[in-house]
Amino acid sequence: GKDNSLQIVKHEIYQAGSKHGVFLDAGYFILQGDGWLKRYFIKDIAARSDSVNFPGCNNIAVTTTGKIVIASGDRIRMFNSWDQLNKPVTAVDVKGEITCMCADNEGKYLAVGSQNGIVSLVDIASGSLLCRNNVQRSAINDLKFGALPGNQLQLASASSDKTIKLFDVQGDRLDNVNTVTIQDHTKWVYSLAYSSGSRYLISGGEDDQVIATPSTMIGLYKSLEKNK
Repeated sequence: GKDNSLQIVKHEIYQAGSKHGVFLDAGYFILQGDGWLKRYFIKDIAARSDSVNFPGCNNIAVTTTGKIVIASGDRIRMFNSWDQLNKPVTAVDVKGEITCMCADNEGKYLAVGSQNGIVSLVDIASGSLLCRNNVQRSAINDLKFGALPGNQLQLASASSDKTIKLFDVQGDRLDNVNTVTIQDHTKWVYSLAYSSGSRYLISGGEDDQVIATPSTMIGLYKSLEKNK
């Protein structure tokens, strides 16, 4: 239609105990629970689905290059496809139980958040660990990449310490010197999303607030000046 309203195009009961869901490609999506993965064909969910047991899995992500990333404890494993889930192409250990993962839109980086407040940056192509930063005082609940003007890549981190951290990704590293800390929420911050064009970062928290914050330093300064 002409308005911006959302419509439910399909409503199904999938799988009890599901924790995460990701789109695999245009035709499939995957649900993840404790120790299992289930793949559904979107156009015919009732008739076409398959599942695999994956003991210990607690998170899942899919990169824009089609790799499937599965987290178990403090380890991630990367796979080239659903049909090759028994053949990981690489495995990376991070410090702390993994709570969330996010890949950038270019398929270059995977950010991994842990229960102990550590964020790790992984090179998707090689599977190598690029850096590991202790960035927050409590669990990382969500991570999102935002592509800002001037080819600047930003990583946002939401935590149970009530804050959001904004990092520039520079030279395969997280810039800890010019980190921006946002403290608009009064309780745990659960989820993050960038608006179209990454102009705003949207956050949701335990305090029942949904807050839109300018994602660039210039935008943040203008917002702070306006609210003085």
